[in-house]
Amino acid sequence: MAAPRPSRSLTRQTLFQMAIRITAIVTVATVISYFHVKHNLQTQTLEQLQRYVQEWGARESAIFVLAQDNLRTFAQDYAKRLENFDVIDPQARFGELFAERGDGSTRLRDFFFEKSGITGVIGKYVDFDADLRRRLVLGYDLLAQYGPAWQQRFVNLYITTPEHGILIYWPGKPWGLNANSWEVNAKLALNENENDEVLVIDNLRVARKTTWSTLYFDYAVNDWMVSTTEPVNVDGQYMLSVGHDMLLHELIERMLSSRIEGTYNILLREDGLLLTHPRFMDAIQAQNGNLSIAKTGDANLNRIFNLVKNQADTAIIIDNDEDDEYLAVTRLQGPGWYLVTVFPKAIIIRGAFVTARLILLLGVIALLVEIVTSFFVLRAQLSKPLTSLMEATNRIAVGDFNIHLANHRLDEIGRLARSLNTMSLEIGARENALNERSVKLALLNEQLEQELEERKRAEREIARQREALHQSEKLNALGSLLAGVSHELNNPLSVVVGRVIMLEEETADPALKTKLSKIRQAAERCARIVKAFLSIARQQPPQRKPVSVNALIEAAVELTAYSLRTADIGTVLDLDPLLPKLSADADQLTQVFTNLIVNAQQALLEIDPPRYLEITSSFARDEQRVRIEFADNGPGVPEAIRSRIFEPFYTSKPVGMGTGIGLSFSYGVVALHGGQIILDPSDAGGARFVVSLPLAVLPAPPAEGVPPEPVGTEPHTILIVDDEPDIAEMLGEMLVAAGHRTDTAASGNEALRRLADRSYDVILSDLKMPDLDGPGLYRHLQQSYPQLLDRVIFISGDTFRMEASEFLAQTGRPLLEKPFIPSEVIRAVQQVLG
Repeated sequence: MAAPRPSRSLTRQTLFQMAIRITAIVTVATVISYFHVKHNLQTQTLEQLQRYVQEWGARESAIFVLAQDNLRTFAQDYAKRLENFDVIDPQARFGELFAERGDGSTRLRDFFFEKSGITGVIGKYVDFDADLRRRLVLGYDLLAQYGPAWQQRFVNLYITTPEHGILIYWPGKPWGLNANSWEVNAKLALNENENDEVLVIDNLRVARKTTWSTLYFDYAVNDWMVSTTEPVNVDGQYMLSVGHDMLLHELIERMLSSRIEGTYNILLREDGLLLTHPRFMDAIQAQNGNLSIAKTGDANLNRIFNLVKNQADTAIIIDNDEDDEYLAVTRLQGPGWYLVTVFPKAIIIRGAFVTARLILLLGVIALLVEIVTSFFVLRAQLSKPLTSLMEATNRIAVGDFNIHLANHRLDEIGRLARSLNTMSLEIGARENALNERSVKLALLNEQLEQELEERKRAEREIARQREALHQSEKLNALGSLLAGVSHELNNPLSVVVGRVIMLEEETADPALKTKLSKIRQAAERCARIVKAFLSIARQQPPQRKPVSVNALIEAAVELTAYSLRTADIGTVLDLDPLLPKLSADADQLTQVFTNLIVNAQQALLEIDPPRYLEITSSFARDEQRVRIEFADNGPGVPEAIRSRIFEPFYTSKPVGMGTGIGLSFSYGVVALHGGQIILDPSDAGGARFVVSLPLAVLPAPPAEGVPPEPVGTEPHTILIVDDEPDIAEMLGEMLVAAGHRTDTAASGNEALRRLADRSYDVILSDLKMPDLDGPGLYRHLQQSYPQLLDRVIFISGDTFRMEASEFLAQTGRPLLEKPFIPSEVIRAVQQVLG
């Protein structure tokens, strides 16, 4: 164990010396890189910052330059037209445009605001001479011409006269119709120079210059604005001013949202007013755009203003060394505002530091790579060979002679490895024979274990399939029983329903009608239960039509009401009365709801009373789905079997209590309807099944044809073929009452014998009969009486049988389902007769 120690000590010492030298090199390189990168970043950043602020200033100045160009165009056109204006006093036109108000002011008539979007007001006590009328009429015409053209970029266009008159094009804002004298004076004061005369006399109207207002907040439009006016001077005399109001919320938003991370923007005037600043916007609004930088008390902001004012004309980038920041300055054309971007020097320092840190990190990575590489080289050349030799000797000492050391080296290590390999080969040859025998025995044991496991799996699969076959046979037997019972019940139900309806139509006694109606409702309820039996017995593809989910739930509860009541189970229905209808198969959904109710009933029998089952329905409008919940207070579903309850033939109930098909069938039906059925575990105990169905688009219900009146129609001869005498007799009475003649036959062969004696206009035949059934009779008609095929109507109490459905689909003949009512029979006969 002591032999490898010098090698490990030498490896550590070598690696330690290498780490010291590489660390020194990386440290020096990092320091040099930091100062070099800082200098380059500073140069590049200031160049980019200069271009950035110049381009930004040019973009922001564009709207102000456009405003000045618009107003100069207007002023030049106005001056030119005014010189060419007819010297005749436009008094009539002026009277059409303006009217004097009761407060002494003169305003543009309301009609012209609705027509052109222009309003106007002239102050009190104004002497309207011909010159003033010409200027106002011409101003109105030019506003109507230029206002709509510039509306997309500017909120309004207006003119002001030295007589305190204002005409303004501002669609949607009837400013001039209701403006008081204070608002008029405030508007005129926005664009007055300090040396402008407050009261203007005609012969002292000296020429004026372009003006820009300060920033102000207009509460009429709830926005920041600035106004600019261009005077119209003719022969050195001031005539009027034309102006724009410009919304500045977008400019202010761009000023407050910095595009360069870590910087912020300021907008200020040459006279020391602060227009925008991220920290002073509330104070600026409180002063309505007249906040003086000196009044802010901010030393940094005052230094920025002094530097900008003193150096902005000679430099774009200003070094604010006292606050460790650079100022990028440009001046907006038009109002002459200073746009300042404040760039802290710390951003450059952080960038240089990040680069230096990256270089340091790369150096550390290089150091680690070098150390790791050296470690692997030393280990491969010295430590690993010695360790291998030591391990080989230990293996030989414990009896392991299967070793293969690398022996390509020519030094002492290589010679020792070759010696050990030779010794291990000689001993290993004797051990191989024994090892081969051991391997063969192990393989045989493994094969035997696999065969035993496969046999056990096969036996389990056979048992599962046997159980599934047994359950399937029980279902088939139950289906046949229910189908037979339902078919037999439909015949007497048909007689009951038909006879009751006929008696209701014949009697005039109201009390008797009420009793007959109750009998009919009870019979129809029996018919619905029979149809439910048939739907359970014969599973068929979904036949979608508009259905009421609440009605299906109530039908399922009605079907299981007796068993629930005898089991002392209270049923609570909380059904949404505004639930929309679904496009679904009513019988299949009724079967699903019945299965869930029966499962809850069987589970509740395991606990002592009180027992209750709560059924709720609701509509999730955001998902457009109908949700039905079945919740009980029973023992619930054990967590161990929750993942298997929807598997076919899986049941946790005792033998004879369940088939394992109910939930599987329900899962498939709901899935075919595009919905989901889940078990939602409840903290309060019991089981809660949730059915979620999508709200599909409902097709338009087919229009029900009104049966034609039998009165006055030609009587026809009709053959009724049914093995049930009561059914045949009742059908005969219905048709005779409608004015037809009838004959009856108890089977298909008897019907053929009657056809041999005479001809019939219509044949009503039951599908299922002894001797010769409905399909057999139809085939005989195809051969012997093909002209009667279009006059055949079939009758059946069980249309769920596959062969019956296929036969009706192939022939396309109409079907009367038992139980039926007289109007259905008469309608079917008249449709066949055309």
